[in-house]
Amino acid sequence: MTIENWLPQSVRRSYTRKFGLVALVILLIVASIGFYTATQVSEDVSDQQRQNLLANAELEGDAVKQWVDTQQNTVRTLSKQRALATTDPDQVRTALDDEMEQLPSEVVALHYLDRDDRTIEASTNADLEGSSVTETAIVWPQEASYDELSFDGPETVIQSWVYEDRDGSPSMALISPVPETEYALIMKIRMSERAQRFRSSIDGTRTTIIGRGTGDVLLDRDEDAILAQYGGSNADEIRTAVDNNPNGTLLTSDSVVAYTAVGGDSNWVVIKKAPKSSALVVRQQVEQNIFLLIGSALVGLVVLGLMVRRGPMRSMQELSSQATALADGDLDIEISDDGRIDEVGQVRTAFRDITAYLQTVADQADALSRQDFDAAVLDEPVPGRLGDSLDAMQTDLEQFIDDLETARSEAEVAKQDAEALADSLEQQATAFGAVMARAAEGDLTQRLDTDIDNDAMREIAEASNEMIAELERTVVEIERFARDVDDSSEQISASADEVRTASEQVAETIQEISSGAEQQNENIQQVTDEMTDLSATIEEITSSTDEIATKAERASETGEQGREYGREATEEIEAIEQKATETIEQVETLATEVERIGEVVTLIDEIADQTNMLALNASIEASRAGEAGEGFGVVADEIKELAAQTQAATDDIDSMITEIQSVTDETVVDMREMGARVDTGQETIREATEALDEIVEQVEETNAGIQSISDATTEQAASTEEVVAMVDEVGSISEQTSAQTENVAASAEEQTASITEVTENIRTLSDRASDLKGLVESFETEADATSGHSDSGPASEAATGRSSGGS
Repeated sequence: MTIENWLPQSVRRSYTRKFGLVALVILLIVASIGFYTATQVSEDVSDQQRQNLLANAELEGDAVKQWVDTQQNTVRTLSKQRALATTDPDQVRTALDDEMEQLPSEVVALHYLDRDDRTIEASTNADLEGSSVTETAIVWPQEASYDELSFDGPETVIQSWVYEDRDGSPSMALISPVPETEYALIMKIRMSERAQRFRSSIDGTRTTIIGRGTGDVLLDRDEDAILAQYGGSNADEIRTAVDNNPNGTLLTSDSVVAYTAVGGDSNWVVIKKAPKSSALVVRQQVEQNIFLLIGSALVGLVVLGLMVRRGPMRSMQELSSQATALADGDLDIEISDDGRIDEVGQVRTAFRDITAYLQTVADQADALSRQDFDAAVLDEPVPGRLGDSLDAMQTDLEQFIDDLETARSEAEVAKQDAEALADSLEQQATAFGAVMARAAEGDLTQRLDTDIDNDAMREIAEASNEMIAELERTVVEIERFARDVDDSSEQISASADEVRTASEQVAETIQEISSGAEQQNENIQQVTDEMTDLSATIEEITSSTDEIATKAERASETGEQGREYGREATEEIEAIEQKATETIEQVETLATEVERIGEVVTLIDEIADQTNMLALNASIEASRAGEAGEGFGVVADEIKELAAQTQAATDDIDSMITEIQSVTDETVVDMREMGARVDTGQETIREATEALDEIVEQVEETNAGIQSISDATTEQAASTEEVVAMVDEVGSISEQTSAQTENVAASAEEQTASITEVTENIRTLSDRASDLKGLVESFETEADATSGHSDSGPASEAATGRSSGGS
């Protein structure tokens, strides 16, 4: 496939448009190459000029650094002169004047400074002699005062910032100490003088030195710009670039900028800014030349196109019109001959020969179409393949006419055979239709006759018989399946009814269990309340036993005191008698308290009986609850055990109280006898002392018993609290059991509803199975006609015979 095939039809039909398209492509290629070349040259020239400008800025920076180093060396050398190492101001002034005449014009003053009192002792400017250094207006680094300057050694040179002198001139000062003295030499430099020596290879270039970070102009040919912010077009962009990187180039909208840091310890940056019109003049010339070349190519292509259009293209258009007429069959077209012998003339002569040739061919074709094989024009020579083709076509036409006559007779015979075959096929189709209609009505025992001469019809009959036989077997299977589904549905429905009845019974039973669980929960709540009351009663008993124990301790102490009094009874009989009376009263009080203890013990005994009854009730409820009441049964057993322990403890307390009452009764009798026999003498006192010893021992025993009672009641109170906590836990379990029972009851009801729905679905399935069974029974099959015989039995053969008879 050529490139021309990709062109639109409107372009392919016109040579002029092709030529114009080629010219346009050539123009675009030339323009693209030109623009690319211009762009590349422009970029190369721009990069080269930027690098040249940067190199110029670096040279300028090196020159400025060298100039600063020179000034520092100069002031350092001057400070080391012997003429300055003296205290004679006249001698120093003379030396300064001599050196001033030899220094360049940019050095405008030398000052001889006393570092201690900061006074200028001598100067080339007589007005400043005797003045303070602060009157020089020098701005030292970091805007520090003179007092903060530090001279590390005789080689030290400190450079000030660029500042505005008293006369308004931008200046810079350098200070260096005079060795082995307390003096220093200050050299003042006019900055505008150095700026005049800036040089650049590009016309219109502005050279400026600014302070990095501040943006202040330090050196510039324009003296008014010094110490002001760096300005001009794109000044902010340039300052930002300098702050980010002190070395580089920048291309702005109207300028080419190069900047580089001045070496050394300073923060000076040299900026060279050249206008594009000067820096990129070579690029502009190259671009103009390339555009001129593109314009020349465009003009040349236009001129060439016009020449082709008015010359060869006009002849080509005429030839195209004549060729189109020939292609349309216009053989009468007149082809002019203007005497040209070039390629166009040769083409026109060829067209005339082609016209004569085609005229002869057309006449011969007309004769052949008329079947005039004796026409004179057929004898005219027609050279080439076309003439040979016409001769062959004449021969073929004659042979074709003969063949047509033969084919006409054969077609008549074939038509008669086809009509006979159509009648036979129509009869067979009618017979097939009758058999298929009976099968469609439900008689699946029908079969088509396969004894047919036509192979296609025989294959159709065999395939139809296989289809009917398969359909018959399918109907038999469906009938059997429908019967089985109907029977199974009835059985499942009956089973579902039984399951539903059982589910309803289960739901009723669960409801009864739920009611029992709620009653059980109420009983447990009552048990909890009773155990709470019991706990409170036991706490009161504990409080009473503590009080009795306190009084018993007091009785013991009193007995000890009585024992001491007995030893001294010989001398203090009256005191013994008085104490004996008090002892009798205390013993009587003790008897009263012991009686109260007996009442408390009786109450504890009754509580223990109630606890036993509570444990019995809990056991009964646990047995009713079954497995769910196992935890409740355990609590009941613990309650029963605790009640047994309480009963045993109360029995022990009762026996102790009996003994205490017996002892207290005897003590009362003895004390009364002692009171009656006080006057009998020393023997009676001794007996009283022994009786008092016995009383003390009994009181101590009583105190120990009471302490045991207090401990037992404390333990019983703790156990009762545990029982209350367990009963609360049993109550919580009972509430959970009740809630879960209600959930189970709800689930049972849902199950009953689901089973009812399943039963209805099964009944629906049974009805549909019965309907299916009825529909299947409407078909007549071999199995129905001959119960127990297969499809290949005699009945099938008989049915086949009946069907075949209709054929």
